[in-house]
This record gives sequence, C-alpha cells and structure tokens, in this order.
Amino acid sequence: MKSAPVLKTERLLLRGIEEDDAEYIAELRSNPEIYRYFLKPRKLTAAEHLEWYRNSYRKDHHRIDWIAVNSKGISIGIFGVKRERSGAKEAEVSYMLSPSYYKKGYAREAVERMIEFCRTEWRVVDIIADVHVENTDSQHFAEKIGFRKHSQKGNFIHYKRKA
Repeated sequence: MKSAPVLKTERLLLRGIEEDDAEYIAELRSNPEIYRYFLKPRKLTAAEHLEWYRNSYRKDHHRIDWIAVNSKGISIGIFGVKRERSGAKEAEVSYMLSPSYYKKGYAREAVERMIEFCRTEWRVVDIIADVHVENTDSQHFAEKIGFRKHSQKGNFIHYKRKA
C-alpha cells in the first residue's frame, strides 16, 4: 500500500490523500474557478476520483499528493509532486488551493515544503510547474517563488527552478 510522508510547515500539515478525501477533492476539482485551467477543464465526481485513486494513484510510486490542513483542522487545498521515474533529477509540483485561502501565503508554504522534500528525499535538482497561459495569478505566484519561464506548449507555460 502506498503511503505519503506527513510534511509540516509553520502553519500547515500536509497529509497524504486517502479514499475518504474523495468528496473534498471532487468538490475542489469541480470549482469552475479552478478547473478552467486544467488540460481537460470539467467537473470531477467523487466516483471518478475514487476510480483514479484505486486504479492509478495507489500504483504510481513516482507521484505523491497531499491535502493541506490549516491549524484549525480545515482542508485548504491539494498539493502534489511527481517525477518520471525513481532517480529522476527533475520533479513537477502541482497545487490547488481553495479560493477562500488565496493570497495568504499558504500555497508558498506548501510548495516550498514539497520542493524541500523533493531535494532531500528524491535528490531532485530541478523543479518544474506547468501553468495555463490564462492563469496569470498562478504565473505571478510561480515567478514570485523563483520559477522562470522555460518554454510553452499549447496553453501551458513550462516553468523551472532549482530545487
């Protein structure tokens, strides 16, 4: 069984996603303010998430997703890292924060902690993030925490920084 390490920041606890998180994940992923920037923009059902979780995620040992929980015990977002294979020197970060928690520094805390995990545990050298061309807030966020535009493919800008 796949398990994710618990990561802590000053204000957050990042715990691995579980089957019981299906409703929360589907709710967040079904927010049009969030999914409009996805490769395939659409709502997600809890059943679809569970199918992916059981049939793909638990078997993928090169990907970890966490639920970020604040000091009040409230789930505020989903954060993840993935790499192509064990030993890869590059990993990709992803982040989805509940809109009510935007611009409070939570995303920065979580992403910086994941980057630290990638550097120390996976021995990654480079971190990437793919951001939709219309998601200017996420572009500014990526640049604010040290990512630089590397390339563009279709509707996504490929950002890169050192771990």
